[in-house]
Amino acid sequence: MTSRNAGGSRIFRRFIWFAGAILLAIAAYTGAWFYLAGKLEAKANQTVSELNRNGTRAHCEEPEARGYPFRIGLYCGSIFYEDVRQGFSIRAGAFRSAAQVYQPQHLVGEVDGPAELELPVSSPLTIDWEVLRASARIADPLPQRFSSEARRLTVALEETPSEVLATAELGEFHARLHDGDLQMAGLLRQLAATQALGVSLPSMDAQFAATLKQGETVLTGKPENLRGKEWQLDELVLSQNGSTASIAASGPISIGADGRMNGMLTITVTDADRILEMVSANAPELAEKIDGVRPLIMGLAQKPMELRINNGRMMLGFIPLGEIPPL
Repeated sequence: MTSRNAGGSRIFRRFIWFAGAILLAIAAYTGAWFYLAGKLEAKANQTVSELNRNGTRAHCEEPEARGYPFRIGLYCGSIFYEDVRQGFSIRAGAFRSAAQVYQPQHLVGEVDGPAELELPVSSPLTIDWEVLRASARIADPLPQRFSSEARRLTVALEETPSEVLATAELGEFHARLHDGDLQMAGLLRQLAATQALGVSLPSMDAQFAATLKQGETVLTGKPENLRGKEWQLDELVLSQNGSTASIAASGPISIGADGRMNGMLTITVTDADRILEMVSANAPELAEKIDGVRPLIMGLAQKPMELRINNGRMMLGFIPLGEIPPL
């Protein structure tokens, strides 16, 4: 009996030690999590404070670290950013970010709409969405990868938000650093414009892929404009949703110190007759010009065409298309 009691006591003591070790580990983990949460909130406040200078303003409403026990991320009740010098500002709803505690370099985030956007080139806009999420692989000094996705986008004037200017079913943007260059790609699905925008277009799809040469150096240098940069447009495709009509472009582009664009793009047209019909129907001022050169354009469309851009002046073959203003 004594031996049996002694054996039971040893098992009980081991159980107590084991349970104590678990509780101690949980307490240590909890303490570490809340310590990191405090550091995250302090870093968020510091970052916002640093942004509030030199003509810029930023705000994260009531920043709070959330996600215990297996995630950690920042929550803001609303977000705001303004650059007075550039005439740009954006205000949006709640912001949520999170990373797994065992993979902190992989960050995901969501933003609630709508967003109020002010640009120097247009009236204030209201942009809304059903879902807007993004993810990034954090590294020093810049994230190595970034991806974003938006579903059911709507764009309207801020003063008349019920009057929609444009909609898109899906939008995506992806970027990564590769050998010092910045590679980007994106798409829009079922993009449509309404008469409120001044032009009514059928549902369109768009996608692009481009490379900014030495993009890592450009980004770390905090450029204020696009001047003096070289791009490689790998693909830009505009197509009518549900039809074969499309226009594709590819080639090198550079922007001089004066903001003038230069480049040589290869243009490929599919179902040119349908595209000309759409342009004529939605841009009556171009209808007469298009009718006058329709046979020539139809002939050129049988093979890829070259679009030359020289100091902003565009020439399709020997047909002048106008001028791009300095960027």
